[in-house]
Amino acid sequence: IARLEQSKEQVGVELPDGPCVDEPLEVCKSVSTDKAQIGDTVTFTIKYKNGSCQAIHDVAIADSLASRFEYVPGTAKSTREAIFVTTTNEAGSLVLRWEIKDPVPAKQGGEVTFQARVR
Repeated sequence: IARLEQSKEQVGVELPDGPCVDEPLEVCKSVSTDKAQIGDTVTFTIKYKNGSCQAIHDVAIADSLASRFEYVPGTAKSTREAIFVTTTNEAGSLVLRWEIKDPVPAKQGGEVTFQARVR
């Protein structure tokens, strides 16, 4: 979830080489292991990158946990200042959500992480 704003004239700013193309926010989720047993704790990492030539506003990263995972309270982290909230969706799964406070600058990104226990 994100919002782009129109570019404004900037003086004294070095622009990237080549034509500027607005691209969507890139998001990639990974897990610390490909094998886990019931009771194991795994770490999930969600990386995001603004591939456009302007800042993206109102970025929120959300993840619905599958029923086989239980969020470990207090493990949610973000490389950018964010508001972290949890809710339950209509299927009864826990949704983890990071609302990034400041716009994500052009060609920059960040990551959020959390731990979950395998049920």
